Amino acid sequence: MALDSKEEAALIAEMRGEAFDAAEDRIRDLRTCLARFCKGDMAPVAALDQIRQLTHSLKGIGASFDLPVLAEVAHRFEDFMAGEETLRPKMVDSIQIYTDRMEEAVEEYGDARPEAAGDLIEKLPV
Repeated sequence: MALDSKEEAALIAEMRGEAFDAAEDRIRDLRTCLARFCKGDMAPVAALDQIRQLTHSLKGIGASFDLPVLAEVAHRFEDFMAGEETLRPKMVDSIQIYTDRMEEAVEEYGDARPEAAGDLIEKLPV
């Protein structure tokens, strides 16, 4: 049975809402992971692996559900972590900045193009 345009629009809106919820969950998980690492409750290698997985998931949510600012920030975060083998304490502040910017991308930029979030993207750690 094919959906009519109203049903299709409603389904897309529902899925997009679930994408926002999933992104918020992943961001909360990033914060939890970072807090556990800072308390010494999570090994540095395991923490970095989990942060990478969560960030990749956020990039996928952004790309799949037309949240380009989220996808761009997550992509840059992946680039920032490239080549790192373990989470080091000096990385914590930068990771917190990326996490904050991804949250901002979800809450404030939605489906805006990355150009609309120029300051947010340009001020990311490198």
